Amino acid sequence: MVNSRHVLATFLILTIMNASSAFDYSQALDKSLLFFEAQRSRNLPRSQRVNWRGDYGLTDGYQQKVNLVGGYYDAGDHVKFGLPMAYTVTMLSWGAIEYHRSMMDLNQMGHVLDAIKWGTDYFIKWGMLRPYNSSYSNLLLVHAKQISEKLSSKLKK
Repeated sequence: MVNSRHVLATFLILTIMNASSAFDYSQALDKSLLFFEAQRSRNLPRSQRVNWRGDYGLTDGYQQKVNLVGGYYDAGDHVKFGLPMAYTVTMLSWGAIEYHRSMMDLNQMGHVLDAIKWGTDYFIKWGMLRPYNSSYSNLLLVHAKQISEKLSSKLKK
C-alpha cells in the first residue's frame, strides 16, 4: 500500500522543482535594477521608475565643505560606503559586458548603463575633491577606459 505521506512529499518535491525551473530571471533583473534606482542620492532624473522616491541627499558633505551628493545609499539606509558601491558598480559593469546580448534582449541594457553611470559619476566627482598624483589612479582610469571601449564595441555589434 502506498503511504500518503510519500505521495504528498513526492508531489511537493515535484511542485517545488517545477516552480524553480520556471523562475523568471528577466523579472529578477528588473527588480534588482529597480532596487538600485531606489537607492539613488541626488536630483533624480525624469526616467526614474521608482515613483515614490524623491530627490534626496542634496546637501551630503556640505557641513564638511565637500560635495558628496550622488551615488547610492547602502542597503536602503542613509549611509554611503565607497567600497561596496565600487564593487557593485564593477559587478554591474562586468555583467553588462558578459551578458550584454541577454540584457539587450530583455530591454534592460539602458537601465544597467544608467545604474553604472550613476555610480561612476559619483566616483569621478570623488576623484576631483583632492587632486593628487598617483600612478595607480592613472592605471585605474586606463583600465576603466578599456572596459568602456570593450562594452561600446560589443553594443555596436
